[in-house]
Amino acid sequence: MSSSRRTCPPRVSWSAPSRMPSCFIYPGDQHLFADSSLSAYDPEAAALLLERSKALLSAV
Repeated sequence: MSSSRRTCPPRVSWSAPSRMPSCFIYPGDQHLFADSSLSAYDPEAAALLLERSKALLSAV
């Protein structure tokens, strides 16, 4: 599982422009890939999402 990383779209307004966030684009068209009760569940993508979410929360 891989995702691409890019700068967030310019339409997003951030209060601290020196700390521009990253956006991760996950392949496919299934928005609920982290829900293990659905057929769209992708365990690799869900694990990556969880890892990135924990890293974000530990940084705030």
